[in-house]
Amino acid sequence: MIARLLLAVCCLTACADGFVTDPDAPQALQIVEKGAEVPAAFSQNEIMSDAFLTATTWIDADGLRDFFEHVPGAGRSWLADAVIDGRPAVERIVDAARASGVNPAVLVIRMQVEASVVSPAKRPTAWELESMMGCGCPDGRACYMRFAGFEAQLKCAAQTFKAHFDASRRGDGAWQRGRTLISEDGYAVTPATHATAAHYAYTPWVLPRQGGNWLAWRVARDYIDAMHDAAPAAAPACATFADVSPSHAAFGEVEAGVDAGWWTGCGGDRFCPGASLTRAAMAVVLDRVLAPRSVAPTTQYADVPATHWAAGAVARLTAAGVIEGCGDDRFCPDAALTRAELAALLARATRAPLRAATQPYADVPQSHWAARAIEAMRPTGALGVCAPDRFCPDAATSRGQAALAVARAFGLSPRNPCR
Repeated sequence: MIARLLLAVCCLTACADGFVTDPDAPQALQIVEKGAEVPAAFSQNEIMSDAFLTATTWIDADGLRDFFEHVPGAGRSWLADAVIDGRPAVERIVDAARASGVNPAVLVIRMQVEASVVSPAKRPTAWELESMMGCGCPDGRACYMRFAGFEAQLKCAAQTFKAHFDASRRGDGAWQRGRTLISEDGYAVTPATHATAAHYAYTPWVLPRQGGNWLAWRVARDYIDAMHDAAPAAAPACATFADVSPSHAAFGEVEAGVDAGWWTGCGGDRFCPGASLTRAAMAVVLDRVLAPRSVAPTTQYADVPATHWAAGAVARLTAAGVIEGCGDDRFCPDAALTRAELAALLARATRAPLRAATQPYADVPQSHWAARAIEAMRPTGALGVCAPDRFCPDAATSRGQAALAVARAFGLSPRNPCR
């Protein structure tokens, strides 16, 4: 699906936590380090970071509404107060994205890239909206009717992006991270991220300064900068961290975890609750929780030398059978911890009896490697869900999600210093 050329974008240049434990719980906004979402300069090999594409709660409906009031290069968008079939358009965008495990901002970016339907002040025609994502619309052929319409297009695009992303991660996608292919317009492309591979699987064109994935990068850069203005308000002085207010879903667990010595901030007065938690960082947290017997740091893993800041924790937890490597004598200390890995770690750390998987989640079949651990942790309420009937096992775990999960798994009561 070729992304249309957007003259409005050219005018801009020289030519946003967590998974919830119940449907009514507030969702914490995920944080992807500013500037790490997309590269500052265009490269056909890197359009978007993996963390950003999968940050399902990076921005919420209120944040989108604020963004639509001030769209870069356009002003107020019709989407700011649009109602589609009885529901605000911003809620339909967020719901469609989160149900498939992608960032709502990615759908907004794609809406503009494919059909320029974000920038207009006046509502586009029904005909323009029915194929706005170009999803289910093969090049040169009419769109399939089952994918026609605002909501159907959102769902189709979200599901397609996540399917392409997962195919790259599994290594069976046509476009994969690290695998060089030739785009439809003749460029050699070696995706540096799974998210970039997903973009080319969706639109296999580069089209520098014209359209394609150059345009996806250009719109993403401009829109993301504007969306950062929709950040949540700072917490009151009674809270330990400025970015974890009493309304945050994991506020009590973060405060209790800090008091217990399990967690520290990410710098200054911030906890970075929406930032992805790395495997090394989780090892350090569990090491503090479990206080396993002393084991000297080793070079058991090729990528965790004895001088690594988390080497001691990794060595102790490996010896205790709590943590495992990622294959080929590697630990992957800097990789984001997935929700499936979090379930497996907590099940081992708490010695939860492994139960036969009953497949309560549509995206965790009984054959999934972590199915029994996920089932074992389900009664604790530690892990929650990412959408009705979905667990999102491959989604990255944020620091806020992990703080909540660890507290509940080990029975640490929440603490609210603001009461």
